[in-house]
Amino acid sequence: MAWALSRALDLTIDERDHLFHLIGHNPPQQTEDLDRVDPGLRRVLHALDGNPAMVMSNLAHTLLQNRLALALFGDQTHYTGLARSGYFRWFLTPQERSIYPADIHAAQSATYAAAVRAAADLEPDPAEAEQMIATLLAESAEFRRLWDNHEVRLCRQETTSLLHPTAGRVDLDCEVVFSHDRRQRMLVFTARNGKDLRDLITSG
Repeated sequence: MAWALSRALDLTIDERDHLFHLIGHNPPQQTEDLDRVDPGLRRVLHALDGNPAMVMSNLAHTLLQNRLALALFGDQTHYTGLARSGYFRWFLTPQERSIYPADIHAAQSATYAAAVRAAADLEPDPAEAEQMIATLLAESAEFRRLWDNHEVRLCRQETTSLLHPTAGRVDLDCEVVFSHDRRQRMLVFTARNGKDLRDLITSG
């Protein structure tokens, strides 16, 4: 019935998965170490030399970064607790936004709130997702407002911009590659102006 309803409503993949979650028909989740980086994504990341790339969980825990991603974003892997999630830090840690131009903050917030709702359906540890959402709803008025829009969307292809200490504003396109089980994803960044990010970052 859920499949027929999702087709009749012409739901996106994220909306369809959310529907299955709401009616209690999620596929069983595997229980191996959630911090173990998917081998396929690890191989691709290490093969990338000219593009910043990082592997993340659905809750935006950064699990692995290559050299250029470290140069652009700093080390995103050292956080603990709920702060491991980039989504959590975006809404509750003001300094998280300091490397992003103010003109993209609203769009980034909307994208992240929709991604949190989609990620909660895929998260093999629902208790962590529930705790994070409850904390965000209690402590962030911005998140509460966006959460009430009920948007559901995993990030698959995005644009963003950063303020780099030497290169200045860097406008980026981001392609997202999912692991086979959709529990992890690799973000690969390219400069929107077509320039080589290695030269941009190192030359400033």
